[in-house]
Amino acid sequence: MSKLFTEEEAKQWKDAVVGTKADKHDDLGCALFALQGECELNPAFMLNMCAKSCAIHNAGLDVKKGFIGMKDKRSECEEWAKAGQCTHDPNYMMQTCPYSFIMEEYDILSYFDAFVKSWPLQNYYWEGRGIGVYNEASHVSSIVPGAGAVINCHAGLVNLFIGKHSDDNAGYHRSKDAGVGAYSNRHNTSFITEKDVPAGMELFTDYGAGYFLGRESMYGMVPFKDDYKKAEKILQDFWEKKTVQRADDDNKAADCTQRP
Repeated sequence: MSKLFTEEEAKQWKDAVVGTKADKHDDLGCALFALQGECELNPAFMLNMCAKSCAIHNAGLDVKKGFIGMKDKRSECEEWAKAGQCTHDPNYMMQTCPYSFIMEEYDILSYFDAFVKSWPLQNYYWEGRGIGVYNEASHVSSIVPGAGAVINCHAGLVNLFIGKHSDDNAGYHRSKDAGVGAYSNRHNTSFITEKDVPAGMELFTDYGAGYFLGRESMYGMVPFKDDYKKAEKILQDFWEKKTVQRADDDNKAADCTQRP
């Protein structure tokens, strides 16, 4: 079985939810309510709105394991989990990063990382959110051949942006026809520029902070887009103050030369 469920626990989980109505409230909210003891404290509401989560809870099973089928709300969730935020701020992480939370709690992230690090394309894939793919699974990664695999990143010099991709289902229904999960229906991801790029100029795109946060041991601390904005603001303030100071010095010098 998986690292998350033993064979016996998987059977107990299935037995608990068979014949039970689905949660009417959102799945994450119901799971969190169940963890807070609301199935006992507020049974009228919970058995109506969160029947599935209460059935799992009442069977003595870990409701949090249901997070494995949920989506993180922030792209930084996996890195936060690796950095120990699930221990430091568990409530926030469960609410914002349920998938990464349960992956970290049951030590699945390290297992997943070991597999990914041995993958030849480990440094060349994109998170699904980065190219506009959200709904296929709780965690989506995509290979973008061509420009998506060869363009470098410099957060202060970005001149190329990911554009839209085309969809081609080849006549099959993505949720009804067998075998459709074996291929992607997303093709021809494009890159666009918002300004002229002179011939011979290097192209840079934005990999996103998560790429470098997950490889800090390799690249060190890399400045991001917001860091460049802050640096530019500091320099602007410096030169504005320097200009004012210079004008003040010039005025004082003029006063000195005009005195008898």
